[in-house]
Amino acid sequence: AAFSKRSAFCIASFIANWAIHTSTDRVLEPSTGDAEFLVHAVKRLRDLGGQNPSVFGSELHEWSAEEGRRRVVEAGGAPDITVGDFFERPISPIHDAVVGNPPYIRFQDVTGPQRARAKAAALRGGVALSGLASAGAAFTIAASLHLRPGGRLGFVLPAELLTANYASEVRKFLFER
Repeated sequence: AAFSKRSAFCIASFIANWAIHTSTDRVLEPSTGDAEFLVHAVKRLRDLGGQNPSVFGSELHEWSAEEGRRRVVEAGGAPDITVGDFFERPISPIHDAVVGNPPYIRFQDVTGPQRARAKAAALRGGVALSGLASAGAAFTIAASLHLRPGGRLGFVLPAELLTANYASEVRKFLFER
């Protein structure tokens, strides 16, 4: 458990350092969980001279959002973490960096309104996802739509996104953006 916690720490730190360029960068984590990436975003923003930087997130579960808020405050930041389905969040291309570790749940395992919202979110980016895709593919597309021109997406993604046939439209979307 200590190794995986340390690995997550290193990956989140690396991604935040890569994605965040200035102390005023606006940062979003679309699947916040306990805010590991936002904690590192706050550290990076503070290292760049930010004072009590605001960071933004969406989290499906209130108890995780509360833990995330606590951790961001503890790190010296001001959390703005909303509770709800990220796919229902209005698209607002105002962020300089979107960071995180989206869920990899396969669409075969997601049913009903949640699946429909994920697929609709991808369609807003012009990508029709197949039933073989994961929720991570939908998160990748939807999160990208929240970036300003020139913004940076720093996600932990499965290698299959680089090679699987179902992901070709996702790759095309990312290359074109």
